[in-house]
Amino acid sequence: MPGAELFVFSAPSPAALAAALDESRRQLGAAPARPLRAWAAEYATRPRSATRLAMVADDVDALVTSLDRARAALRDAAAPKERIAPSVFYADGPAPGKTVLLFPGIGSAYDGMMDGLAQAFPGVAQWFHDMDALLAVMEPHAVASADEPNLLPQNGLPNFIGTMAMFGLMERARVHYDALAGHSNGENAALVASGKMAFRSRDDLMLILSDVLHASVQNHAGEYVAGVTLAVSGVPVDRLEALCAQSGGKMVVAMVNCPTQVVMFVTDGYAAQARALVTGAGGLHVQLPLQEPLHTPFFRPAMPRLSQIYDAIRFEPGVHPVYSCNTAQLFPAEPAAIRSLALSQWINQVRFQAMLEQLYADDFRTFVEVGPGSVLTGFVTDTLRGRGDFRALATDNPRRPGLRHFLETLGRLFVHGQDLDLANLYSDPAEHAPATVTGRDDVPAPPPAIPLPSEPVPPRDRLRESAAPPAVNGHVAVPAAVSAPVAAPSVAVGLDPRAQQSLLESHFALMQEFLGSQERTLTALRHALTTPAPTHIDHVPARPHAEQIALPLLGATPATDGLSTTLDVTVDVARHLMLLDHALANQNEQTPPGMSPLPLVPFAVSMEYMAEVAATLRPGWFVRRLEKLRSYRWLALDAGTLPLRLRAQCTAQTSAGATIAVQVFTLAGDEPVLAVEGIVQMEATPPGHTPHPQVHVDGRAPVLPFAEFYARYLFHGPRFRAIRAAHVVADDGIEVVMAIDPQQRYQADAALPAYLLPLVFLDCLGQSTAYILYERAHKHFALFPFQIESFEQFSPQLARAQQIRARSHAELKEAIVTTTLEFLDDQGHVLGRVTNFRQRYFDDPQVAQFIAPQTPELFHSAELDAGAPAVTACITTGFSSELFTTSDGIWLRALAGQVLAPAEFATWHALPTRGPRRMHWLLGRVAAKDAVRRWAQATHGLALMPWDIAITNAASGRPAIVCPALAQLGPLPDLAISHSHDRAVAAVCPAPGRVGIDLEFAPGRDEAVLASILSDDERALLQQAGGVTLTGLLYCWCAKEAGAKASGHAKGVVPYAWQIVAFTPPSEAAPRGHATVAHDGARFAVTLWCEGDAQLALCHLPEFDPGAPDGHLAQPAASSAPPAR
Repeated sequence: MPGAELFVFSAPSPAALAAALDESRRQLGAAPARPLRAWAAEYATRPRSATRLAMVADDVDALVTSLDRARAALRDAAAPKERIAPSVFYADGPAPGKTVLLFPGIGSAYDGMMDGLAQAFPGVAQWFHDMDALLAVMEPHAVASADEPNLLPQNGLPNFIGTMAMFGLMERARVHYDALAGHSNGENAALVASGKMAFRSRDDLMLILSDVLHASVQNHAGEYVAGVTLAVSGVPVDRLEALCAQSGGKMVVAMVNCPTQVVMFVTDGYAAQARALVTGAGGLHVQLPLQEPLHTPFFRPAMPRLSQIYDAIRFEPGVHPVYSCNTAQLFPAEPAAIRSLALSQWINQVRFQAMLEQLYADDFRTFVEVGPGSVLTGFVTDTLRGRGDFRALATDNPRRPGLRHFLETLGRLFVHGQDLDLANLYSDPAEHAPATVTGRDDVPAPPPAIPLPSEPVPPRDRLRESAAPPAVNGHVAVPAAVSAPVAAPSVAVGLDPRAQQSLLESHFALMQEFLGSQERTLTALRHALTTPAPTHIDHVPARPHAEQIALPLLGATPATDGLSTTLDVTVDVARHLMLLDHALANQNEQTPPGMSPLPLVPFAVSMEYMAEVAATLRPGWFVRRLEKLRSYRWLALDAGTLPLRLRAQCTAQTSAGATIAVQVFTLAGDEPVLAVEGIVQMEATPPGHTPHPQVHVDGRAPVLPFAEFYARYLFHGPRFRAIRAAHVVADDGIEVVMAIDPQQRYQADAALPAYLLPLVFLDCLGQSTAYILYERAHKHFALFPFQIESFEQFSPQLARAQQIRARSHAELKEAIVTTTLEFLDDQGHVLGRVTNFRQRYFDDPQVAQFIAPQTPELFHSAELDAGAPAVTACITTGFSSELFTTSDGIWLRALAGQVLAPAEFATWHALPTRGPRRMHWLLGRVAAKDAVRRWAQATHGLALMPWDIAITNAASGRPAIVCPALAQLGPLPDLAISHSHDRAVAAVCPAPGRVGIDLEFAPGRDEAVLASILSDDERALLQQAGGVTLTGLLYCWCAKEAGAKASGHAKGVVPYAWQIVAFTPPSEAAPRGHATVAHDGARFAVTLWCEGDAQLALCHLPEFDPGAPDGHLAQPAASSAPPAR
């Protein structure tokens, strides 16, 4: 498993466990080079006892830190809590009660779900590979429409597949459970896992379950009653049932999930009255995107189809009990009764709350959600709130790294007495996953009934979020889809404000996650199940006689059969030189050789690739139109190259034209990932006429010359700076002149190849739109392109043009900019038209910095008042882990291209791409370089760029500055760096001084752990200063860290070796506090203060004597008596 590892420890008593941790700590120190995996595997096989500890760590340093925290907690007189530190769990004896596994239903899947687990465990990846391969055999892929992207592979299986893959991991770890249950159609997964639903093979399973989904979601011939689904909070169920009874059957309770969430179906004509009734009863309501009346009598029209499907399933008694979410009781043992109850669930109410209460009454105390997401865990917590002897665990959390969260859940199960077979997680079986899915290991699986392709079909994303990953072109990235916001719930009048606030909080705590996943899944599922199959091809042209076709981007390409082709290509800046001018952190005249900008493949280049791969099926034909173009993710060349897979399939053909569906996949990861898709219309001959113009611009002369606009605001280099001038600009439109620079070379093998599309001019779409917004006083914004309804070419002259006019109209509405543009020749003929080019608008100055050209005046951090005139300090602001982890981490990578020196990129590329280490490392260098730059400007009048400075480590481990330009002017300053959460701080001081700085945040810190590493004397100091508070504890820790760094102890603090001997915390009256830290006979003065919610400590030693103890000038010695523990 890459990345995180799970470590388990046990002993007969807390004292014995502490001794075992001491021994483990000693062993780690004795063998620092031993792989982390080897330690985890060794601990997993040791004998088990009652007192247990589990921790998850990404590297040896993190493991050592967790061991130290655990040892400190065990030394405390008070019994440790279950979670004694981040990712560290403890229990002294097994937990009471039984364990149930809960399986989520439709709506649980999300973009990127289980990616980390798929990389770590081949069995998980195999489930998704098998699904994709099977779907490819069942029916060809249908290209999405522009309005509803085909986000779900054909039959909507990812929810079920994710659940079964996770269940396979639980089985592999030998997690003990006493029963299973499911929510809504998650009950199917529970029945499969229990062995009550039996199948010959995994293929049979997926085929039949996809039929179930198809029959249940697709509204055949409009046979379902039209209506809306409302999620209601704040009204007791019996009151809602009474309102339903009064409605004459027009309002039905479909799901009772927990005390604060009930789901209702309301017929169309009664919806307004139903909302008013809920509001009048003091409740809140939100409309769900579910149109089908699932779990209500209105769903009866689907039952004949579902009954036929269920007749094909073999039902058996199974090997594990399953609770029904309809009856809230155990499923019966007889196969016929199991089938009847499983089928009836579709038209009966989901009573999930009642089932949870029955499980609790039956002595179940551990509830484990198995599958993507954590919605059910919220239902459990809400239902059993106030009963403190239960545990609600989720194997997945969309907001956390999947592998780490899964391992933490296993760790919590372990400490509460589960005898897991963790060693099995570290094995590497030849078989990725069991072939049988009956829930029994002793049943041999026959050969699959359906032949699979010999080569796995590259899977597309399981599902995309409503705001999907950004596009591949333009100024900045954008989510690929924009979902309508969920309407704010109606709030009842007359409620006590505190009751109303409590109701709102409980409502949204559950609704936001539930609604988000439901909207993503159901919209995509409905589209996937209703997308028509490709049109019949009446005529297929004869295969071209030429063995190869020459195309500008693809080069020499093998001829095809005219029906379909798959090509693997490599985008390479060494050949595709134009990409050097379409790069974040772009090079300019100030950029030194060896810098590493982040080239991005423009949307226009992706369109050219699509046109060229389509042309391999119809060589010599005219590319008439590209339509329904959707871009899902960045195509970035971090290392200068990017492998792609291009697929084209002819879906319709006449003698004059052909419709070709095209997809572009990235191959940079472990598996192909869909990046761009659309349809290319080819014609045997170009059209003989051009249409009349439809776009007209009446406005004023522009304020800012376009050349200056490029220089100030856009990252494009000379090859893509094609807009020569803006003639007219209006609030909603612009007319520009574009021209290609004949001095530029676009590819290594041709100065300006004969592209099939006007590639350079198409890239100007986003540029001209940005200029319109600028003229409307929008200054610091970002545009995220994601969709083009159509691009039409009316003449071959357009792709060959060196100069052209363009008029465009742009509308900004609800954070979406929609642009239509026409290309015109000198006589005013329309040579081409782009219709509805959509970009997401973000008013975000922080992101705008990643686009703007770099200057010596641009800093990514704020200067701090360090309280010491000789010290210059900077702290990063505005960045967040959310910003840096979304959009494939593009903004973190862009920031690296802006600030790192050439010598630092090897280290950067070697850092793990998952987890926070990469972000912390980079933000530390951002703050450090800004501090050095500010110090150099103030001290020597020297203006430096970030890449002029490299931060490395000295032999002692302390950070060191490498800057030849600054070194010529005198000794380099001393440097200290600290980071916490999403922030970093750095300080520099002139030589021969030394500086130490530390940064901490209170949220997420464990007060008990911090208090446990203080001596009695230190606790007394804190009491005198106002009490032992979390804030005071953090200031003490910061002071010790700052003193240690200033004295040269780069590896940090050994808590009891560094003692606080004087402490005055900051206050409103005195914003600067002070502490004195004693170590090894010397004392260090530390300044304490806060910046917002950040707590900081600074230790400045103006003179430094490497020969003195700790490398500082001798100061009055501390008391020789050892501190009281």
